[in-house]
Amino acid sequence: MSKNCPDLVVFQLCIIGRYRPDRVTGEPMNEGFGAIVKNCKKLTRLAVYGLLTNKAFSYVGQYGKLVRTLSMACAGDCDMGLKYLLEGCTNFQKLEIKDSPFADSALWSGLHHFYNMRFEWMSSC
Repeated sequence: MSKNCPDLVVFQLCIIGRYRPDRVTGEPMNEGFGAIVKNCKKLTRLAVYGLLTNKAFSYVGQYGKLVRTLSMACAGDCDMGLKYLLEGCTNFQKLEIKDSPFADSALWSGLHHFYNMRFEWMSSC
């Protein structure tokens, strides 16, 4: 999909069921999600709900330079995933995080980069 839609601006991945891996491989959805971020350079909005590890967030930080809005739930391994996002995506305006293992300290450690941040919401983290 990512190779056929390089002009994609908004992408939402919603896996029904918490922490459910890919049915075929039994692995987290890191590589598929990474392909979207790598090949769709115009992405400004991402929504991710499902089993992703810090590797997926490193892809977003590295390749998602235009991402302004990120919503995520049930994703990530530890604070390092949030650090990848905050260091790489300097255009964030809106960040929503739910049911993920990120601590407040991880969020505060990277917020000094965000002059354009207008909205930040964390729940059950």
